[in-house]
Amino acid sequence: MGAAVLRFLWRFRFSFLVAIIIFYVSIIRIPSPVKALLFPGADKVAHFLLFLIQSFAVMLEGVCRMRPSQCGFSVSFCLIFLLPALYGGLIELLQQYCFPPRTGEWLDFFSDLAGALLAFLIYSLFVRKEETP
Repeated sequence: MGAAVLRFLWRFRFSFLVAIIIFYVSIIRIPSPVKALLFPGADKVAHFLLFLIQSFAVMLEGVCRMRPSQCGFSVSFCLIFLLPALYGGLIELLQQYCFPPRTGEWLDFFSDLAGALLAFLIYSLFVRKEETP
């Protein structure tokens, strides 16, 4: 592995850790007694929070470390929103086709999108204002 790859992995270590946790939680079988203890829609809240955390991790490890000249709207949008959104879609497809009895659900994907979108909106409203002279 090249030094540049190792630097990249180290720079985004928390983001990768969160991505691995999301992947693991997405493929494990959750026992019925545990599901019974949770409230209806708890999985949607979990999707929302996990992708909010994922987007914040990318924001803090990547976007906020870049100089304003390197990180315009499109770069921050891609890193904070689009990348986690694509990962959420990939997870749902993997659940549907590769990890039975798990199933991909549109509402789970929309919860992923909502978490990533909230992180991007927070970045747009607060962080980018601080960067503007």
